[in-house]
Amino acid sequence: MPTLARPHGPLHYEVTGLTAPWHGAPETILFHHGLGITSDIWLEWLAPLADRLLQTPLLAEHRAMRRNHARRLWPQLMLELWAERWNVDIRSHES
Repeated sequence: MPTLARPHGPLHYEVTGLTAPWHGAPETILFHHGLGITSDIWLEWLAPLADRLLQTPLLAEHRAMRRNHARRLWPQLMLELWAERWNVDIRSHES
């Protein structure tokens, strides 16, 4: 873990890049322990991830606000992300 020498002892820090790659290099922002961040930081990623990973008519219907499919789409998106991360072919198990 990187450390910055300070008069009252070392300061350990972690560099976390959460900016979407299509935005380019961001300004440096320091989050102090205890202030934290919310899950809202991921909302900007949701639509591009869904576009890339979900192949279902439910997504188009949800985006057109004809029906709220959030409870069905979220688990599907998480399964797709999990399968991508662990290189699992979930399509071969469909009947």
